[in-house]
Amino acid sequence: RTNLQLPLRWTEQHVETHIVNFCSKNYCRNIPGKPRESTDPLKELNHSWGLTVILVSHSMEDVAKYADRLLVMSDGEKRFDGTPKEVFKHYEELEALGLSAPQVTYLVQKLRKAGMPLSDEITTVAEARDALLPLLKGGAPC
Repeated sequence: RTNLQLPLRWTEQHVETHIVNFCSKNYCRNIPGKPRESTDPLKELNHSWGLTVILVSHSMEDVAKYADRLLVMSDGEKRFDGTPKEVFKHYEELEALGLSAPQVTYLVQKLRKAGMPLSDEITTVAEARDALLPLLKGGAPC
């Protein structure tokens, strides 16, 4: 593990430079003959290095995958503030604001309406897989 030396005073340039250096040296490139230390550099920055990552995105799949907290703003007002699971339960209200939930949310909601016993907190493909496999095998959902 490489020590990440951070400046005492952060500027936009410092942050960008350190993230680029961190990714290029450690995690974001595949060195032939060596396994990648991490396939998820944003989570690595947050969980292993303790850095706060602010993600501004219209990709709700990325938001569901990376965010611990989701803040939805509309017309300068806070509309939702919570975990992605809490916020994406309001997928119909998000649509009224011009946003969407992760695609898997819509699939899960259709399956729930058809009677499948699935959680309304599924926001990632991995979570959907883990919940659906036992049902397809005849068991109870995870």
